[in-house]
Amino acid sequence: MSRRTITKSVLLIGLLVHLGCARQPEIASNDHTASHQPESQSRIPSKNKSLQMLRRGNTTKINWSTARVDPKQLAKAIQLATSYLNEACQPSGQFTYCVHQDKTQEIKPEYNILRHAGTLYALEMSYERSPDSRTREVLLKAARFLRKETLAPLERQPDLLAIWSLPEMNHSGQPAQAKLGGAGLGLVALVGLEQIHPGFSELEELRGLASFVHSMQRPDGSFYSKYFRTTGPDATWHSLYYPGEAALGLLNLYKIDADERWLQAASAALSFLAKSQQQSPSVRPDHWMLLAAKQLKPILERDNSHELRADLMQHVRRTCKRMAEDQRPFLSNPLLRGCFVEDGRTTPTSIRLEGLLAALNILDPNDYRLEQQLDEVVAYGIQYLLRCQVQSGPLQGGIPCAISFIPTGDAVDDAELKRRAGEIRIDYVQHALSAMIQYEQWITRE
Repeated sequence: MSRRTITKSVLLIGLLVHLGCARQPEIASNDHTASHQPESQSRIPSKNKSLQMLRRGNTTKINWSTARVDPKQLAKAIQLATSYLNEACQPSGQFTYCVHQDKTQEIKPEYNILRHAGTLYALEMSYERSPDSRTREVLLKAARFLRKETLAPLERQPDLLAIWSLPEMNHSGQPAQAKLGGAGLGLVALVGLEQIHPGFSELEELRGLASFVHSMQRPDGSFYSKYFRTTGPDATWHSLYYPGEAALGLLNLYKIDADERWLQAASAALSFLAKSQQQSPSVRPDHWMLLAAKQLKPILERDNSHELRADLMQHVRRTCKRMAEDQRPFLSNPLLRGCFVEDGRTTPTSIRLEGLLAALNILDPNDYRLEQQLDEVVAYGIQYLLRCQVQSGPLQGGIPCAISFIPTGDAVDDAELKRRAGEIRIDYVQHALSAMIQYEQWITRE
């Protein structure tokens, strides 16, 4: 073997070892005993590094250990996703819920009002980032639709207001029901709109929604997920995400209506989520909990709520580490690099990015190792979403269900995914848009 060949082999092995080491999990299991890095170093914004290209033979590969997102490409993607959602808003204020890149595919007549509210949330973030008349017009139309078509009191308790999922709208075949997540996201959307158009909602209206959320909470901090007009709260089904959505809605309202009921209910909700999973070997990938934790942590520090803060931050760390591990198996796959699931779906990636980016803003100074790991994880994830976004044509800016059809080996799941891989739904775009805006805020922070 020639000296030149040996040199190439050594360099290649060194590169592979470097990339492997960069992805190794933390050795220390106790975050509080990890060696401390000065806060002035851990909080300095990461500079955007240019892609380094490695040429081997006739192929060109990206050195992903130094890859970062191009801010101009990110800004364009945010603008395209915003424009997609704006164009999807009909004169009534209802969004075109789902389309398909394959025009021969049949679109089912359905509409999820929770995703309507979530779309308002993302567009509010986009408007705050870059105010424009078109987005403002869409926000007002879509919010009027939410209030007019779905906001109504409970018959037995008219002082409680709920966002109703109606069978004539969702075509689910189920009776009208008020979902906890609907009230939570309704609060998020309507409170957010107050920053853009003050006075759009009456304060008593927002309090009515919050009171409904409060009425759905059990003494231990957990919630009922659904309320039916005929039978009341329903304990037969539980949502992973509704408690975090409810807590976020309450905390957002607390900013403009400092009623201790909202803070106490949100604190109890997050405390329950943290304590109920303390003994579990794994935690649930709950991004809404992380978004709510971002709002709650500063309040707990102000109020010297040390025990709850410690439990919450331990749960935040465990959740972040679990989410980061979800991405690890796919980093060596050029198609899936940055994705968090084996079938290439975009929304599981987007929601994890939303949660991780929220958590990055509240990690303690001694969490610098975790911060460094998550900083890399979210960069890969955003790159994945940018690769998935439709770049041209009438669906420009849309985010499809999956980057492509990737069989998993499960015949039933694969048949469904093959049909849905090319569909674009408002929540796919909404979650990606929210994640991209959060990432831009993260890399441009001071």
